[in-house]
Amino acid sequence: MMKKICFVILLFIFCSCQPALRVIFGVKTPKIENQKTLENFIDKKGLEIDLNKTYFLKELNNYYSLQEVRDRGLKVPDVYLFNEAGYLIQEQLDSVCFIARDLSVDEYKNYYEKVFSTDTIKPEKLYHIDDLIKHLADGEGNRLEKIQTNNKKTAIILWAKFLGKRQNNKFVEKTKELLLETQLDLNIYYLNLDPQDFWEESNSISTSSE
Repeated sequence: MMKKICFVILLFIFCSCQPALRVIFGVKTPKIENQKTLENFIDKKGLEIDLNKTYFLKELNNYYSLQEVRDRGLKVPDVYLFNEAGYLIQEQLDSVCFIARDLSVDEYKNYYEKVFSTDTIKPEKLYHIDDLIKHLADGEGNRLEKIQTNNKKTAIILWAKFLGKRQNNKFVEKTKELLLETQLDLNIYYLNLDPQDFWEESNSISTSSE
C-alpha cells in the first residue's frame, strides 16, 4: 500500500501540466499493465500508438532516474527530442503544455521544426540518447541494447494508459501530428510510463483492468 501511495505522489511531483494533474488526482490510479492490456486499450480507444515502437521503464526507480533527462524534470506526457548526433535538445518552450494553452495555430504550427533547427544544447547539459537506454526495457522487460536512430533526428513521445483516452489523444497524438507536419526525416518512438508486470517492485500496485 505504501509503495502505491509513493508511486502516485511521485507522479504528482513530476507532472506540472494542470490537465494531466486533474486526470491523475483522484481519478486515475496507475495499474499494472502488460503488452496485452496496452494493446487492448489502444485498439479499444482507437489511438495511433505503435507498441512495436514503444519502450518501457525497467522498474519504478527509473521514474527518479528520468529526472536527469530534462531541466524541467519528468512530466506526463512529454516528448524528448534528439538531434542527428543523438543529443537531447533542450526546448525553450514547454512542449506539452503549450498545446493545452490554446495558442493559435500560427504560434505553434512550426514549433518542432524550429526546435530541431536551433542549437539549444548547453555544453554542461549534454545528454545522449544512449544515456537513456539504461533506464528502458522492451515489452518483455529485457534491457535495451540500442535505440536505432540511423543518424536521424529522433522524437520519443511519453504516454501512459492511466491518463486515459482524452489526454493521450490530446497530447500524444497532437504531438505526433505536429512532428509529422514538419516533414522532417524523423524517427518517432514512444515511452510508456505505466507500471509493468515485469517490475519486481509493483506487487503492491493494483492489478490491471481492461
